[in-house]
Amino acid sequence: MTHFEIQYFCQRGGCFRVDKFNKHDDAKHYFEKAIDEAVRFQKKYSDDPHISKFIAFEIEFLERDDEIDWLAEVNKWSAY
Repeated sequence: MTHFEIQYFCQRGGCFRVDKFNKHDDAKHYFEKAIDEAVRFQKKYSDDPHISKFIAFEIEFLERDDEIDWLAEVNKWSAY
């Protein structure tokens, strides 16, 4: 079965959240929304060292097939 994932990575490099979707359009919508939110939070909290560690600095939009065991990157956003 094919599904889509959005993975969120913080500045420390670790993945702190994974959202799964069955439909490409749903995942694409949430990926775009996540980017807008991350950019907004970075502008607002980039000077605060305690909060900025927990804001997404990289977001990946992935397609995964469990039956064939493959993973493909659909899109990727990075604040760097």
